[in-house]
Amino acid sequence: MNLQFREIKLPPIPGDRQPEKLKTASNFILTSKPKVPEVKGRSLRKLEEIIADIEGDRADNIDRLEWTYCLQAKTEWDIKNPDKASETSQAIWQIARDNSPLKQQLLWRVAIDRIQQNYLSQLEVQSLNEETVK
Repeated sequence: MNLQFREIKLPPIPGDRQPEKLKTASNFILTSKPKVPEVKGRSLRKLEEIIADIEGDRADNIDRLEWTYCLQAKTEWDIKNPDKASETSQAIWQIARDNSPLKQQLLWRVAIDRIQQNYLSQLEVQSLNEETVK
């Protein structure tokens, strides 16, 4: 099979061509700070603070973003805190019974773990098995 393409000829690009808006923008000097309202958000908490809320039955203090962060970082935390790992995993599953967004996140992570091994910490999977037996 022999394919042949014709050569495409483009006109030369002029060297001094600068768009009009770019010329105007280069003459603009920022004289004052833009009048954009400053919004102060909630500061990010450390994983230890989130775990303390889980252990202290203060799950209402944990928002969705913090749950996502907690579940993502829990495997590493479990390695550093093996004495509390199982207890906190069970507490997370118990909280999920009454917290629909957390339950959805956990079940999503279980589904991904079944497809892609080691996505969840082993203690989270074991805790799920223990919770479903109860």
